[in-house]
Amino acid sequence: MIMKPLSFFVGLVLLVGTSLLVSAQDGNPDDHGSSPESATAIAQDSTTAGVITPAGDLDYFLLTVETTGTLTIRTTGATDTVGILFDASGVGVLSENDDWEDTEDEDDYNFRITWPVAPGTYYLEVSGYDEEESGPYQLVSSLLPGAPPEDEHGDNPGNATAIALDSATDGFINLAGDLDYFLLPVETAGTLTIRTIGSTDTVGTLLDASGNLLAENDDWEDTEDEDDYNFRITWNAIPGTYYLEVSGYDGQESGPYQLISSLQPDGLPDDDHGNSTENATAIATGSTTNGVIDPAGDLDYFRIVVDTAGTLSIRTTGSTDTVGTLFASTGTVLITDTEINEVDLNFAISYPLTPGTYYLEVSGYDEQESGPYQLISSLQPVSPPRLVNVVVDEVFLEDTGMRNWRFSLLAEGLIPGQVYHVQESIDGETFSKTGIGFTANAPEARIPWSWSEMDEAARLLFKIGAGPAAVFEDGE
Repeated sequence: MIMKPLSFFVGLVLLVGTSLLVSAQDGNPDDHGSSPESATAIAQDSTTAGVITPAGDLDYFLLTVETTGTLTIRTTGATDTVGILFDASGVGVLSENDDWEDTEDEDDYNFRITWPVAPGTYYLEVSGYDEEESGPYQLVSSLLPGAPPEDEHGDNPGNATAIALDSATDGFINLAGDLDYFLLPVETAGTLTIRTIGSTDTVGTLLDASGNLLAENDDWEDTEDEDDYNFRITWNAIPGTYYLEVSGYDGQESGPYQLISSLQPDGLPDDDHGNSTENATAIATGSTTNGVIDPAGDLDYFRIVVDTAGTLSIRTTGSTDTVGTLFASTGTVLITDTEINEVDLNFAISYPLTPGTYYLEVSGYDEQESGPYQLISSLQPVSPPRLVNVVVDEVFLEDTGMRNWRFSLLAEGLIPGQVYHVQESIDGETFSKTGIGFTANAPEARIPWSWSEMDEAARLLFKIGAGPAAVFEDGE
């Protein structure tokens, strides 16, 4: 009587010990079942930890929904997951998603599914992206009670919603795969800009009256939020009828958005700055000028007259992503710059110039970019070119008694690309008017020179332009 219970407890301990040993040998037990029959039950508003292990593992979850609403279910973490939502049979696929790219992390490889649900049972399968993927994740489920909004915009051109050209219209991608169509009557030629704002990842497609594709855009990345997944389309429209299709990205996205439409009639208002060298805006070398890239694809040209040799510094400030190109008066491109760094997307140019006329083109980074900017220009004059020293490289005597010198003239204050002439004076004679020319490759130069004489000592003076003279004197 006393030993029998003891044997029972000893047996129980041995059984548990054996079970633990088996688990340790086989690895961690599967945290969630691998089929609908063994699915883990979770609440409709819950957070559940899970692990895809080993690679190829499937985790199933059972969700019992008690009220009509919109179910959102997703994973978080570093594991690349795929989610499939099934109906009560566990066989009928309702929705599937691989990568949900949110606006905070463009490399978020977690899935996210949003689906309208009625009271009932649903199954969710969570897996790794491929047979190599494994790792932990957190499953987050939430239900927004209430029926999803009715489809307020038609899903084809025949029942499209008519909108004004300068308007803001609310919309909702009700279900993954929903399409919203809009009708835009254009009466005046101009630049049509149409875009969405909000957290929903939208795709826009512009069609002509016959349904032919004119333009399509997925992600419009502006300078304030590089992860803006709204579309934006800019189109040179002529009078006529246009249709716009708005959809969720990849047929998986759903949620609210706001559609903003505007038309900039041709010639109204006048472009703030000309779009070619012929009608460029004249600016001083030390100035600040306001400008606007409007519409997207606009070019602004500026004419700069440089009176004094120096280094021109010119840049933009503001939130618009600009590109600057500096031209010579002949139209030759001297330099192009796109951005100061990864954070500041304004261009900044610094370039040595000689007196003359130059042109600057300011544009948006691509054909989608538009917005205001401020152009800041300054010129740092350079010191006049000068010869600062004469260095003897070699002296040798010929049999005839002729002495020969090879020496170098050291010059400073040069502008690369500029042609200079070295003028020479012998024993106080008048400086040669033309001199020997050379093209500067850098701000400093070493100019080779040679001199020969018979018996008398010579005193040579060299200069560039109006700069001070450098002296070479034979002391023998």
